[in-house]
Amino acid sequence: MQIGRLKANNSDSHHISRIQIKGRMQLKDSVQTGACLRAKAAINNRIQDTRCHHYNNSSSRKRHHQLAARNLEFQYTMSSSNLQFQQNMSSIFQDLKT
Repeated sequence: MQIGRLKANNSDSHHISRIQIKGRMQLKDSVQTGACLRAKAAINNRIQDTRCHHYNNSSSRKRHHQLAARNLEFQYTMSSSNLQFQQNMSSIFQDLKT
């Protein structure tokens, strides 16, 4: 079993992605596989770089917290509405039984 490694740096050289490959590669597929691995490494670097810059930016962090707060508020509102609906339905069922 062969283990190959690929390192790729993003444009800022802040992150290094490592990909390990286990298994056998045929020589004719090695060029195609290498291109796929370089593409995966570039995508992983771009995702890491985006996350890093996103959370280092204070205005982005504020927006993230605001969205999280709105999401919680929405969930609470929906939960309250669902509870009210269930109570109303229980009341209707009780009325229908009598």
